[in-house]
Amino acid sequence: MITHFDSQIKYRIGIDVGESGIGKAAIQVDDDGNPIAILNATVTIIDGGKDPSSGKTPQSRLAVSGLARRTRRLLRHRRKRILALQKLLDELGIIDMRPALSPYINPWQARHDLYLKDETDYIQRQAKLRIAIEHIARHRGWRNPWWSLERLRASAAEGPTAAFVATQERASETLNVAVEDLPSLGAIGALTPPEVPLRPRTGKKALAQTKKFRIFAEKILQEDQLRELEAILVQQGVPEKDRQRIVAAVFHTEKPTVPKERVGKDPFDGLPRVPRTSLEFQEFRIRSTIANLTDRTRGKDARLTKAQRDVIIDKLLAWEDEVSPTWEELASWIDRESSQVTFPISDDPHLSSPPVDKTAAVLARNRKKLPSLSVLWEKLWTDAQRSEFAVYLGETTAFDEDSLIAEDLTELPEGERELLDQIDAFDKSRASYGIETLRRLNDHMRTSETGSLTEALKEVFKKDPGWKPAPESLFDHVDHPVVDRVLTDVGRWLKTIVDRYGLPQQVNVEHVRSAFLGPEAKAEYNREISSNRIRNERARQELHVANVEHTRRSDLRRYEAVQMQNQQCLYCGITLNVEQPDKVFNFSQVEMDHIVPRAGGGSNRRENLVAVCKPCNSRKSNEIFSVWATREEQERRPGVSVAEALQRVRDWQKPNGMTYARFRQLQNSVRLRLRRTTEDAPLDERAMASTAYSARVVTERIDGFLRQHLKDIRRTDPSILTTIDTSTGEVTPLPMHNWVQVYQGRITAEARKSSGVEGKLSLRAAQHKTRFDRRHHAVDAAVISLMGVKPARVLAQRSEQRDSARLASSTGPETKEWKTVGNTDDAFIRWRQAMHQLAEFVKQAIADDEIVVMRPLRLGPNVGALHSPNPEPLVSKPVSEPFTSQEVLRIVDRDLYETAERFQGDIDGMAALPDRPHTGTILDVPDASIKLFQSASSGLSPKLALRDGAAEIGSSQHHVRVYAFRDKKGKIIYAQLRVFAGEFARIGFLKSGVDLFTAPLPSWSQAMRCAPSKLRESIKDGTAHQIGWLVRGDELEFPDAAEVMSIGEVSGITCGVTRERRWIVTGFETNVILNLKPAYLAEEGLPPVSSAHSSEVSAETRKAIQRGWRASLNKVLQMNPTIIRRTASGSPRWRDAHDGLPVSWNVLQSTAKVFGDGTVASS
Repeated sequence: MITHFDSQIKYRIGIDVGESGIGKAAIQVDDDGNPIAILNATVTIIDGGKDPSSGKTPQSRLAVSGLARRTRRLLRHRRKRILALQKLLDELGIIDMRPALSPYINPWQARHDLYLKDETDYIQRQAKLRIAIEHIARHRGWRNPWWSLERLRASAAEGPTAAFVATQERASETLNVAVEDLPSLGAIGALTPPEVPLRPRTGKKALAQTKKFRIFAEKILQEDQLRELEAILVQQGVPEKDRQRIVAAVFHTEKPTVPKERVGKDPFDGLPRVPRTSLEFQEFRIRSTIANLTDRTRGKDARLTKAQRDVIIDKLLAWEDEVSPTWEELASWIDRESSQVTFPISDDPHLSSPPVDKTAAVLARNRKKLPSLSVLWEKLWTDAQRSEFAVYLGETTAFDEDSLIAEDLTELPEGERELLDQIDAFDKSRASYGIETLRRLNDHMRTSETGSLTEALKEVFKKDPGWKPAPESLFDHVDHPVVDRVLTDVGRWLKTIVDRYGLPQQVNVEHVRSAFLGPEAKAEYNREISSNRIRNERARQELHVANVEHTRRSDLRRYEAVQMQNQQCLYCGITLNVEQPDKVFNFSQVEMDHIVPRAGGGSNRRENLVAVCKPCNSRKSNEIFSVWATREEQERRPGVSVAEALQRVRDWQKPNGMTYARFRQLQNSVRLRLRRTTEDAPLDERAMASTAYSARVVTERIDGFLRQHLKDIRRTDPSILTTIDTSTGEVTPLPMHNWVQVYQGRITAEARKSSGVEGKLSLRAAQHKTRFDRRHHAVDAAVISLMGVKPARVLAQRSEQRDSARLASSTGPETKEWKTVGNTDDAFIRWRQAMHQLAEFVKQAIADDEIVVMRPLRLGPNVGALHSPNPEPLVSKPVSEPFTSQEVLRIVDRDLYETAERFQGDIDGMAALPDRPHTGTILDVPDASIKLFQSASSGLSPKLALRDGAAEIGSSQHHVRVYAFRDKKGKIIYAQLRVFAGEFARIGFLKSGVDLFTAPLPSWSQAMRCAPSKLRESIKDGTAHQIGWLVRGDELEFPDAAEVMSIGEVSGITCGVTRERRWIVTGFETNVILNLKPAYLAEEGLPPVSSAHSSEVSAETRKAIQRGWRASLNKVLQMNPTIIRRTASGSPRWRDAHDGLPVSWNVLQSTAKVFGDGTVASS
């Protein structure tokens, strides 16, 4: 047999998705699967999307920029609405008379006056009407977002809202005014003295701190504002037709939605794909999953009967608990044990628990919070209305006001409407099909004997077995921002590798639990780990009292089990500290036992491992508990029976750190296993497979990309990836196999240890894996690339048996039989040999510095929040006074700044008015004053003027432009000019075709104002030349002789002081200082300060790694580093292909281009 793989490079791919990095490796293999070369090994450092300005409270760039974006959109829509209202008022003759009036008219007073009486003075009437209408429009309050104007009018007609009545009573009590004298919000505002706050305030003088009372404690509702506005318009004799137009303009609203044309289409009928919250999809997911279950009591591959499926599906559709049922519980529903109901390996191995109708379950759990909605959902709505509401919960397109549920939704109490919007437990994104397709598939699966989705697709849509909807592209956007970031990097790299070497034989993905968490979730995860560490330390101290000196993880697990079980043996009920009542418990008496054993070793899951006494464990041996307990009960052994054990489980104490829902699930699972009469099925490769949703998305996208690539190749060459029978010449396509496998993070550690190459794969001087060197991600990727189904199965068995041995041992040494598992398995032996060969290649790649570590460069205009959320007031300065140079730089008005800059004298500033040249501006008016930005203690800081104030934009640093100029002695000096994304819109950098990195900057821009003074002057007189630019994430490669910052020794990892050649730009602290960190070293690899190994790192070394290297840009660039910009595969990019991608550059060479080779060399 000859395959097309014989004519191309054979290689395997490994991808390691870690918490802070993505390792990728392409390993060339021979015909026997042994490695013969490393084609590519790279690491991309990721930050989980954390916004660098979020500080100790981590927030994602998406959340920060999303908040700012929503605020800008709110202000934009409000401005648009106010402008439309002002245009309408001008058209109706209600013109703005304020410029002709004096003194100032208080808006609250205007509303109150117009509400109480008809204003006879025409000018006063027009002015007050305009002021009152615009004031209501700007502060119109909250309303149900789904209410139409007609529904709002109907609610207003019913009288004052409860919120207004509460505000009215509070104001009456505070102001000592009768309730009758406060008929409207305008009256309350007009009668409230300035010293009494109307609304909650924020900032340093927030009401929460000053404890001051406020009038509007309740939120303002639009119904009350509408009622007041209509009363004012009627009182002032505005015609009915005009009143309708004014009210419509004031209370106009738009709900942001996704255009329907952007929604994916069903592959069969072309209709929009339905949200996953739909009842049709929830039922489809359940039915298609349950149809794959088999009943071993009727044969190895015998599927469940229709009656069995109906029992399970009915329970899953009616499930309401927050914690999903387990597979053990599902098996018990049809009177089977979990080992008798199996999920075929050939199907999706990613389901860790049976699917339920999540939409209905979430609504059921919130009955008490949503009483009105619950009545509609459970009693009043038809099936069609419930279906429509389930779709509505996940729909992002415009809501159909003619919907069957539209009227009911508008009648929902506002509190329930808000609570419903806050529920985040519903499924996100969309199904692969439309609602009608799902209904047809569900109907067929519901009535057919097999319930199979494959059969339904064949019968309903004439699709062949194995057909699947076209997967979403590897390069399409994913709603999950962290997954999207991972896929972007992996997709670019994978495409480059496939284009260069052809299709791989296998792609293996490994990830850790926290790899796909965003900044907030990762912080919560780390807090949970910290809490567990504290609990474990407390347990170690208590075990020390029990004379247990060297505490292992298995000891902690045993201790926790004893505490949860009320210090009782689960099997017989004996108290485990009876011999030593003064101790915490007699630890030597406690052993861990598997309730249900498994061929090759029992499952070490929490629900199968319990604390028992030595006599019980010895007598039970490897029997199933229920079988052994029944025999013991017949022999009249006290306390031993299934019934008594079940009662002891009910009396267990919830461990600290475990939720009540998870504890109840654990108790239920243990009770089910205590009743079991059959062993667990042997371990298979699914024990190492990942069940994470995010990992499944990554796997499906990669698999879809490879299959699509194969189809594209076969269109041009049908012989691609075919098998040729050399005797007959028959050509057949190779079968589609599981091209991509995804594994749990622990498999790499198991592979390194079990293969015996742990010491060979070390980095630097470490004799074990260390996270201190970021290249460990690429090493792990290389390790996982060689993983196969059979080695994974053996590793799972070794892991289970090792853990069992450690848990079974008390204070004596553990048994080592688990080390012999797989020693006679041919596939496992060959894999071990291949791993030893791979270790040599990896070792050489590390020595030759061939493993690339790179960061993604953010070159687009969006960097997160554009400015600080808390604007500060401007300050005034009389123009008659002299201005220092710093005060000139702080002038807000750009024209005045340019004028003042032009008229600065030799006194390093601007002279007082009598001595100042005539400017022809307000600077010549003696009694005038102008606005300045506030001064900062650290010098001039970049600020953006907005809404009568200013906000810091220093955190929106986009890049720095690197300039070179000569000093008075002729020496070349390097300086940086920081450019801020916060002012891109103001300086015209968001226009199409503008090069953000080279476009001229206005002299009044914050970038120019905050530049070093010598650089600013050199740019002005044309002697400074831009030689390049830098962004966060740029890699600087220094010559070997460069005097870079040294890093102290880290015991067990490095030998002595080291000087790294590669550094990464992490920030631009000031207009002079550059922040750098070693490219390969990771702070996360250092032992925690609170750990016992903290002394391995000196305080100076830890500080150097955490803070990095702070040096002036001039000092750094004088060392002649090379700025490396890389391709997706990690190769330096030197040629400018005019595709907008950044290229590498050398400081000395770039300087020579602008000054000339000879002059640079001589300087």
